[in-house]
Amino acid sequence: VIGKLTGGLSGMAKARKVAGPLGRWIYGREHRRLLAFEAQVARTFDASLVVSDVEKDLFERCIPGTTAEVVPNGVDTEHFTTAGDAERHPHTLVFTGVMDYEPNVDGVLWFVAECWPALRREFPDARLLVVGSKPTAAITALGSQPGITVTGRVPTTPPWFDRAAVAIAPLRLARGVQNKVLEAMCMALPVVSSPQAAQGLGPVPDGTLAIADGAEATLAAIRGWFADPAGARQVGRAAAAWIREHWHWNKVFADYDRLLRKLGVG
Repeated sequence: VIGKLTGGLSGMAKARKVAGPLGRWIYGREHRRLLAFEAQVARTFDASLVVSDVEKDLFERCIPGTTAEVVPNGVDTEHFTTAGDAERHPHTLVFTGVMDYEPNVDGVLWFVAECWPALRREFPDARLLVVGSKPTAAITALGSQPGITVTGRVPTTPPWFDRAAVAIAPLRLARGVQNKVLEAMCMALPVVSSPQAAQGLGPVPDGTLAIADGAEATLAAIRGWFADPAGARQVGRAAAAWIREHWHWNKVFADYDRLLRKLGVG
């Protein structure tokens, strides 16, 4: 069985973030019920899988007496391959994800409210690409602000990565491994990430991922790469090389094969 605590634990995280007693009650109840279900599942099957050491620690702490195996996410490295810099703009940010998913909505709205005005004052040509299907009304409305493009559903995301200099992942409700971070790095972009969105990655090469807690740290990281486009490209290429070595699907499948052999399957 593939067991993850993201359901129960995301409910707990939401309960802490959502304002108002009703929201806290709803998400607190979600957390309790999902965690009880996940505990039942974990104790029924032979193996439970999680995608990071962070989730393994949470799993084993929240469901005493169980153990979990870490099998990380992977990236389609052939698909997420940059076509080059012909369309790249040195002061453009990109965020990708389904845009009715609460952590994505919360993160983008926070970034635009807390970081975007200051960034536009310093870099008047700055652009923000919000790329993903099902944008909520609040996300769609951001497209009326200078420099912000909200795409809605797109056939494929790599061309949008190739227009940007930096990817952002300012998620405040995230857990586990964020594929948006892996995909952006695979596309040879430096990434500015919240601690929550980066916690499942483990050690990364120096400089390839800026972990920024709060608006000032986020702005400082973006400013640094906006001011040094050549440095940003160098960092992006190092990030892509690391993803291709450690996060391609063949390596992940090999981890599954080892687990199946351990369980006596195959």
